[in-house]
Amino acid sequence: MPEAPASRPEEIALLRACIQRSGLSIREYAQTVLIRAPRTLERWLAGQRQIPKAVLDLITRQAGDGHPMPTGSEPERS
Repeated sequence: MPEAPASRPEEIALLRACIQRSGLSIREYAQTVLIRAPRTLERWLAGQRQIPKAVLDLITRQAGDGHPMPTGSEPERS
């Protein structure tokens, strides 16, 4: 089976910045914000796997807000 393409350095840097800004550990961020297995997040950070578009969209919004969205919350709708 072919390997998935790796994430770009700027995507990894954005993810690292969101984790750091959250004040959570990688494990906590994976489980509570992204609802993913910590190992998956570690693979993204190591550049071993591509970060999915949905996750990139979420962390891009977080970077714009300056904080992670709370677990289980939905973005406000007008």
